Amino acid sequence: MSKGPGTHQRLILSELAVWDAFYFDHLLGRGYTKARYNALLRAVVKLEKAGKIGVLHFAFGNRKTVIHRAEISFTKEDRRALRRALDRGRA
Repeated sequence: MSKGPGTHQRLILSELAVWDAFYFDHLLGRGYTKARYNALLRAVVKLEKAGKIGVLHFAFGNRKTVIHRAEISFTKEDRRALRRALDRGRA
């Protein structure tokens, strides 16, 4: 029986309270472990299956994963605007 969202799910949802969308890599930070990567990935999959978030994958150079609010439509064309917004907000 679930007791509610886990630590990583809460982290993702709190980021979406601030940003409409962000890159999965932002959650990892520098020097992340494989265990942290896998835990965050499981949280993303669970939230997406529950319909609480949207996920977009694209590969142009490096593979990127964008996490966005479920109620917005995020397309691959929006990624440039996302990169600019994140660069301004997180110096």
